[in-house]
Amino acid sequence: MPRKLSDGGVQYPDGLVTLNGWSFATQATVNPIAADLAAVSATAGRFCIYMKNQKLVIAYNLAGTVNYLRIALDGSATTWVHSSVAP
Repeated sequence: MPRKLSDGGVQYPDGLVTLNGWSFATQATVNPIAADLAAVSATAGRFCIYMKNQKLVIAYNLAGTVNYLRIALDGSATTWVHSSVAP
């Protein structure tokens, strides 16, 4: 059963959250490890989105290896970089 959030968003049993507004976080100081992104079932893995070293980072677990998509937020680049090396 979906749960209504205080901002009007909805959290679903599978962990999906919809927000009606902004989400704020501070810049990360460490990267996630494979265990942080371990699959929750045979068909559903995990990912995370965070900011580190002035880069927007999407990390995901691919067969036990954490992969990263990142883009600089300082305007120095306009392309995404894909790597298994943490930013």
